[in-house]
Amino acid sequence: MTQNLNKISVCAIVVSYNPSIEKLREIFCALNTQVSQIIVVDNGSDIETIRFLHLRDDIVLIELGKNFGIATAHNKGIMWANEQNYSYVLLMDHDSVPMPNMVLYLVNTMTELLAQNIQVAALGTRYRDPITKHSSSFLRFGFLKFKKIFCKSIKTVIAVDLLISSGSLIPVKVLKEIGLMDEQLFIDHVDTEWFIRAKHKGYHSFGVCEAVMTHRLGERRYKLWLGYWRYVPLHSPLRCYYQFRNSILLYKRNYMPLRWKINDIVLLFSLASFYLIFVPRRTTYLAMFIKGIWHGIINKVGHHEQQFPPKK
Repeated sequence: MTQNLNKISVCAIVVSYNPSIEKLREIFCALNTQVSQIIVVDNGSDIETIRFLHLRDDIVLIELGKNFGIATAHNKGIMWANEQNYSYVLLMDHDSVPMPNMVLYLVNTMTELLAQNIQVAALGTRYRDPITKHSSSFLRFGFLKFKKIFCKSIKTVIAVDLLISSGSLIPVKVLKEIGLMDEQLFIDHVDTEWFIRAKHKGYHSFGVCEAVMTHRLGERRYKLWLGYWRYVPLHSPLRCYYQFRNSILLYKRNYMPLRWKINDIVLLFSLASFYLIFVPRRTTYLAMFIKGIWHGIINKVGHHEQQFPPKK
């Protein structure tokens, strides 16, 4: 069964925070032919970005004025879409560009799964890194580390434990039942927590191999030889703080499965080892790892105001 998107109400929610304006133009051009409405929720971008967004007549702009985090931005967009009676929201980062028919593939797959009486939380896309040209995998929990599931055919639909939020198609009525994104987490693990909470409530998520977008993970890339050349995404010390803090916060929640906790601990240990061996500003990273762990232990949530000195 397939459906025409003209008959399906899909609202794309693009979260922006000092984005590339050229990239935004590319995203809007790609989305305009695929969704019913584009909302941009801006997390306090610079004046140039705001001026550009005000000149667009093909979007609805929600200005937050400052950075309230990805969870709050998503929730503002979701609430607007709900008030306007849209059937689905499509969550998008400001650097994710959908390929042609990406949304159509997601909607058609959603229709087919719902027809089988499957309780679907969300559908996600594959993404290609525009720099390395590598295609992503989907994730399931492994014994000690996350298991990567690659698409063997573009027609494959893969049951997953986690998705990244960008490129996720979610029925609005499901969000009413599962709840909105956890704003206490601010940024990292917001998608992790929501997808696991959805699964705990009996909903399932899937990766759709036919649906593809371009997307960059990390703010920079480190080229590393591990028997072959590999590009490792790098995050700022502040992003690492959130990752460590929010992991500790989530370990305390009883609906977070033990297998995820084990997989995540192994991942954090690997990340810490990598940053402390290969990445400059090791002491800054180490300090933020420790602070993130400590703040997780004492249940500190929300935005961390720490500013870092410029690189030397």
